[in-house]
Amino acid sequence: MKVGGARVAVVGATGLVGQEIVSLLAERELPIRELLLYASERSAGSEVAFGEDGVRVQRLPPELPQVDIAFLCAGAAVDAELADDLAAAGAVAIELSVPRGSPRPPLALVGWRESEIAALAKGGIVAVPDPLAQLLAVPLRAIGAVVPI
Repeated sequence: MKVGGARVAVVGATGLVGQEIVSLLAERELPIRELLLYASERSAGSEVAFGEDGVRVQRLPPELPQVDIAFLCAGAAVDAELADDLAAAGAVAIELSVPRGSPRPPLALVGWRESEIAALAKGGIVAVPDPLAQLLAVPLRAIGAVVPI
């Protein structure tokens, strides 16, 4: 981990999505000062690979410590409550388990530019739809550019 980087949390770190997020963070060599991994009580104490190292997973506490960025992939019910609290504390909360039709913040979709996603981070929350919605979004966006949908 790097000096001067961001404090990053991954909630749901032992699940498939959480492990992939941790793997991508290591692969991209992002400037991370501290990586905090959280999961259920059942998974607490296990380790998740982060590059050449392993990071110990902690039980999700009632209140998360101050972080700069949080990836939330523990399930929609847990993520929604945490996202609001994290955003209120100044973090960017990235919800990765937003169900279709959710009244949550606008969804960031595959193929969007960085400026479009940044504009969605109102209140510090960026919501990412489930995989099926993402698969449909790319062709629908292309069609919508030619013919209004």
